[in-house]
Amino acid sequence: MSSGTMKFNGYLRVRIGEAVGLQPTRWSLRHSLFKKGYQLLDPYLTVSVDQVRVGQTSTKQKTNKPTYNEEFCANVTDGGHLELAVFHETPLGYDHFVANCTLQFQELLRTAGASDTFEGWVATALVVREGTDFG
Repeated sequence: MSSGTMKFNGYLRVRIGEAVGLQPTRWSLRHSLFKKGYQLLDPYLTVSVDQVRVGQTSTKQKTNKPTYNEEFCANVTDGGHLELAVFHETPLGYDHFVANCTLQFQELLRTAGASDTFEGWVATALVVREGTDFG
């Protein structure tokens, strides 16, 4: 490739185990009575490849440490990155963004070395961006 960027072509299988230490953002607490206290979330996680959603976990009720053990599969052509994003489900309006992380396929492929496949656990740190809601 002329840009020197390695793209992923193939079958993607992602297993979402759990999320730990999730905290509501200040934005999601703006109308809450629990601004200084502890609030449990109703989190779900989305899986996207290059901004195209390939899956979404079920929503776990009233927890900041949800366990999903859910798997998502997709055929990917010229994939650049995998994004995992956590949202808090709300009964009305837009769901609140909690955190996200992006994994570059190029880095995962580099880790695989000479192998045609990458298989392994990737512990990710989710990044919180305040003041953002998505629907």
